[in-house]
Amino acid sequence: FNSLQSSPGQPDFTSIPPRIVCVGEDPESIVASDFFRSDGLALDLAIVDENRDAVIFLTWDEAREDWFEQPFTLSARLPQHFVPFDLGGSRFLALASRAQQSLEVFQRQGDCPGSSCAWQYICTFPVPPDDRAGRPAGFSIARSAAGAVEAALAVEDGDVALGASAPLLVDLVSFTGPSPDMAGFGSFRSAAVERVAVESCENEFGLAGVLLADIDRDGEPDLLSFEPETLRISRAGALGEMAETLIELPELPGGEVEALVGWSAPAQQSDLTWIALCTNRRACLISADRSGGASLEWVCDEPHGDVHDAAVGRRNKGGNPRTDFFLALMDASGISILLPSAGKPAQPPVLRIDGAFRMACLGAHDVNGDGIDDLAVVDGMELRIHLASATGAGSPFRGEPSRVAPLPRFIDPVELAFLEANGDGWTDIACGAHDGDVFVFLGNGRGAFGNPAALVAAPGVEALRAADLDGDGIDEILAAVDAPGLIVLPGAGTMQPQR
Repeated sequence: FNSLQSSPGQPDFTSIPPRIVCVGEDPESIVASDFFRSDGLALDLAIVDENRDAVIFLTWDEAREDWFEQPFTLSARLPQHFVPFDLGGSRFLALASRAQQSLEVFQRQGDCPGSSCAWQYICTFPVPPDDRAGRPAGFSIARSAAGAVEAALAVEDGDVALGASAPLLVDLVSFTGPSPDMAGFGSFRSAAVERVAVESCENEFGLAGVLLADIDRDGEPDLLSFEPETLRISRAGALGEMAETLIELPELPGGEVEALVGWSAPAQQSDLTWIALCTNRRACLISADRSGGASLEWVCDEPHGDVHDAAVGRRNKGGNPRTDFFLALMDASGISILLPSAGKPAQPPVLRIDGAFRMACLGAHDVNGDGIDDLAVVDGMELRIHLASATGAGSPFRGEPSRVAPLPRFIDPVELAFLEANGDGWTDIACGAHDGDVFVFLGNGRGAFGNPAALVAAPGVEALRAADLDGDGIDEILAAVDAPGLIVLPGAGTMQPQR
């Protein structure tokens, strides 16, 4: 039990007479605070009860000289610890539960003396295993056939950081959607964090990438890993089993060392899963069949320069990556647009964005609803997001000066994510900064974006993804950070659309 000290102008809570209150069968902890008014004139108790799977609130009724139970509870599976805190003039609650291995944060919505109070879900911090070390080394999300969002976060192992040989370590988190007893609170439940060691994926520098894709079509995403040193793509097996090699890419002339820039699984056909993989020296399209075989279908190993970001997009509404997709590779000179259907280009066309001085990161998505993916480029020097579009399936991309979204200040941009941030049906853009801010730009459905709203993740953002975790039609933002590893931010559901 924690004590409250009385002070001038506040009631002397020590005068409250002793009472025995039945609140459950297995109370885990108790916290005394002014939870609902924040004026120092009321005393509430929050009791974490493992048996009732909830946090129960009691308020002292001065008139009746007794405690009464609030009709509002916070539901949690096997709750353990509960901490109130104030930030920016608002009251927050942080709830840790043993079953979820996560920390959920709620914010009080207004004062509500003597009655139930609205606590709005804010974010979830999945708690990683105790032996986590180093920064994120790869991040991927995918949705299972059952609707759960799976997240894979590769982490640098302490031994790997010192140069020793060790398996790739991956934390797996499953977000299973809203809990029935949390309906209306925008909350979701995440399963316990599972640590997987990909035993045959030894990586000297701890920088192997991970990708979730349902290769065998069993409804559950498979965990793929890429090793820059061996150029090997592997699929992790069951716990305790070695990873299965899907394909090894041929070495470049001279055996030049490559670094993974990005990869994704942009399309699936009846028996094939297509993987687009880009390193700093080449771009590849790989087809993987459900039995575990894979083939290198297309490669471009002569980009203009050292590639530092890449994106895959649709150039028409078909679903065949060889004919309907494009790859965009960004280097210091501009953005090379590659069309796999054209074969290996002798000199790929280069898109240069007028006014862009330091192109930091790149993304592809249809932001104007024409069925062709547009390009978004973050300029870290001029504090802008530039947008470029193609007017038809075979036409070149062009940037328009009017389609520029301003950044509020100088940032070190990390990655772009496209999402539905406010439920209006139009594509919005989130830009993650390494210092911990995530800026959300609302779109108007015609390719224009307004000034951003800022969300705060944590220092050391390394990657950004977006998915609807709770089924309310608004995407949450998943940020991979140095510590604690994975942070989930709410979509900006109360933001107004950009006209």
